[in-house]
Amino acid sequence: MKKLIGLFAIILLFSCEKLDDTYCYDCYKWTFQRYLTTGKLVLWQDTVLKCDYSELDAQKFEDLHTLKAVPISTCGDVIRWSVCICEKQE
Repeated sequence: MKKLIGLFAIILLFSCEKLDDTYCYDCYKWTFQRYLTTGKLVLWQDTVLKCDYSELDAQKFEDLHTLKAVPISTCGDVIRWSVCICEKQE
């Protein structure tokens, strides 16, 4: 039984992608802006092609470009946030 589990672990290890392998990623960033007084929601999207990126690089890019909602006006009645997702190209 231990040999079977060890063999399964080795197969699983070699079938996983290495984190340092590089690929091209399409990174989509959606930025939202909400005007609280009128309820109006504005959305704009940017797409960026990132090549020679590892999985870790893509995750860092997503983390840097995904922002929680923050007020951007002096009265606090306008808030903005963004979501970024990177997809590996095949």
